[in-house]
Amino acid sequence: MRAGVNVTAVLPLHISWLADPGVKFLISEVNQRETPVALVLEHASDPLRTQYAVNGLKHLLSQAQVSVGLLCTDISGLGAIAYGASWAAVGVTSALRHLYPADKKGRPSGPQRPRHAIVPRLMTFMNVERIAEGWAHVQRHDDLDESLWRCDCVECGNRTMDRFTTCTDLSLAAHNICVLDDLHQQITTPDSWKRAISNALGSYGWIQDEFHITWEPPAFMNAWMPRSWR
Repeated sequence: MRAGVNVTAVLPLHISWLADPGVKFLISEVNQRETPVALVLEHASDPLRTQYAVNGLKHLLSQAQVSVGLLCTDISGLGAIAYGASWAAVGVTSALRHLYPADKKGRPSGPQRPRHAIVPRLMTFMNVERIAEGWAHVQRHDDLDESLWRCDCVECGNRTMDRFTTCTDLSLAAHNICVLDDLHQQITTPDSWKRAISNALGSYGWIQDEFHITWEPPAFMNAWMPRSWR
């Protein structure tokens, strides 16, 4: 039975639902109900960090006969849209970018909540202290290109991103929203998504070669990237 045109069914799911045979059953149920759905994927960190989860999501998006969106997602939300998702909501904090597993105590608590900003060329939410570390490394070496640590989004206006350690939460959120919007404008197809990941991985390689700092790229990049693009 249809629930109505203004109803979206929110589906909190363990990522095992994106593997066979769960994803086939999920597709069948979604199509039978004829109601738009919003997925909330359960994981301790990033639910779309594995190829089986990404492939299952691609399969769902290609076979679903209703609108599919993602709630509480990470940068992978852009990839989901490129592969056919109607929309994706990227969490403004790390705790809002996934659903904590039921067997965990919940979001980590502490005296200070870590702050993260998207580094555009790395296409990654990065701790602001690490961003400041990268900028400081450039300052110690006159021959290094500093452009990686500058942002020309509307909020930043080509300022250096070490400012995130002291800026307001509002300014940090505005930066992240602006960068996400810019990326969304650029990433409209599977090929443009794969190209964006390839460019980001290239920037990670450049950091290692030029800065001699080994920062691992987010796992979602390798999960989405076919071997033929590497």
